[in-house]
Amino acid sequence: MYEIKNIFGEVIYKSETAETLRDAVIDAVKARANLSCANLSCANLSCANFSCAYLSGADFSGANLSRANLSCANLSCANLSCANLSCANLSRADFSGAKYGNQNLIAYWAVGPIGSRGAYLQVFAFRDSERITAGCFGGTLRKFEAKVRATHKDNRHAQDYMAAIGMIKTLLKNARKELK
Repeated sequence: MYEIKNIFGEVIYKSETAETLRDAVIDAVKARANLSCANLSCANLSCANFSCAYLSGADFSGANLSRANLSCANLSCANLSCANLSCANLSRADFSGAKYGNQNLIAYWAVGPIGSRGAYLQVFAFRDSERITAGCFGGTLRKFEAKVRATHKDNRHAQDYMAAIGMIKTLLKNARKELK
């Protein structure tokens, strides 16, 4: 048996068959359990299916969510600080009020597959900054653009990335304009 506790230490779900936290979370999602405020920090949740799960306020700080399916999940007010979201499916997920580091996430976009690795370019937008992840790169849009120019010069991958960068600049401008 494995218990999932919330950030206050209270048990919010019990799985009779799970041997790990990952298994218990998968069971809870299948059972459509309310995992709001679940303490999932540092958990290995890679490749798990959380499609349409209710994870509002959950603590994913330091969790491995690589390749996880979080499509349509409610991640409002979730803590995603230091979470590994590489190759995660975050399409149509609700990030309203979610935290990434010490900042409120205002929008999330993914473009791909793109580039020489055929990976996804992810954009985490904040009021005054952004975080771009692509393969092993993580940084600002300006640094990503410089890295693309230095790595790919003007090859096909550079052209694809530059088109995506142009679109991202427009999306960031419009998202920030809506906040005013």
